[in-house]
Amino acid sequence: MAASDNVAALRSVGVTLTTKDEHPAITQPCAAFDGSVCTVYADRPTLCGLFTCALYRRHEAGEIETADAKALIAKTTELRDRVRSSIEGHLGAMGHEVHGASFGELYELLDEELDAATDPVAAREENSLMLMYAAALASRLRRDFRNPT
Repeated sequence: MAASDNVAALRSVGVTLTTKDEHPAITQPCAAFDGSVCTVYADRPTLCGLFTCALYRRHEAGEIETADAKALIAKTTELRDRVRSSIEGHLGAMGHEVHGASFGELYELLDEELDAATDPVAAREENSLMLMYAAALASRLRRDFRNPT
């Protein structure tokens, strides 16, 4: 975060600040994102203003048309929602409180539960479709949206 960022205002809307690889980060999903727009866009953190996703850069370079980019975003959002719903349902059925958990936290908890099963291999086989969708989402995010570090 930059010194000029209004951390109190971000926290007031539920944004959780953390560090990742010794750099400031915002826990995802961002509480200021309402599903289609940033609710604090005018006062967004400097970090957010500097970020340009890989898909946007491809679009700006003329490598992907607007309609195709929007279709990819819609498909990715649908896949994200399917994976989140599946993981939340699985963990909720096991008695875990998952409301407000980040996607990473959900996946880590799922991984811990599967590892703790009497037969972890069988537990993963029973949940293979959910795990396959999660792997597909991670691959798509890495390939189409995240910037190389």
